[in-house]
Amino acid sequence: MQVVSQAAAVSRNPSPPRETITLDVGGMKCAGCVQVVEKQLTQYPGVVSACVNLVTAVAAVECAAGTVDRTALAAQLTKASHSAPFSPPTPNPG
Repeated sequence: MQVVSQAAAVSRNPSPPRETITLDVGGMKCAGCVQVVEKQLTQYPGVVSACVNLVTAVAAVECAAGTVDRTALAAQLTKASHSAPFSPPTPNPG
C-alpha cells in the first residue's frame, strides 16, 4: 500500500480552467467602497475571487471559465451604483 500525501492527491486533480473578467468600476471614493464592491462581486454565483483597485478603478474578477455572464455581472454592479463596463476575459493558466 502506498501512502500519498494530500498535496500530491490534489495535484492529480487539476482545477477547472479559470478566466478573469476585468470591469471598469466608477463611483468609488474610498477603501470602504472597494470593500463593498469586492463583497458584491464575490457574492455573484460562480465568482471565485475579486480584487478591486481604487486608484485605477478596475476590478479583476476570477471565475471558472464560462460560468459567469459578464454582461449580467456588470449590470448587477451598475445597479448597485457603480458603473461596470467590462473588458474581454483573460484566460488564466490552470
